[in-house]
Amino acid sequence: MYVRGIDTLSSITFKQKEVFCANSKIEYKANNKIENQNSFTVKSGSDVTLTSGKNIVLGSGFKVEKGAKFKATIKK
Repeated sequence: MYVRGIDTLSSITFKQKEVFCANSKIEYKANNKIENQNSFTVKSGSDVTLTSGKNIVLGSGFKVEKGAKFKATIKK
């Protein structure tokens, strides 16, 4: 299993195409905001978690395939 993540940042913006492949477990954390400005695909078999202190914006191009796990949480 491939695990990728980053420490808590102020904000995270996905500006380029993001594809999270099967068998990956990924967590992103931000104090303020997480958003996608381009294609953001969670493939079947992957597990992606987004945790933000204020906002999570899932714009056009956001997609979660059947069989994938996706969780978005606002934690103050």
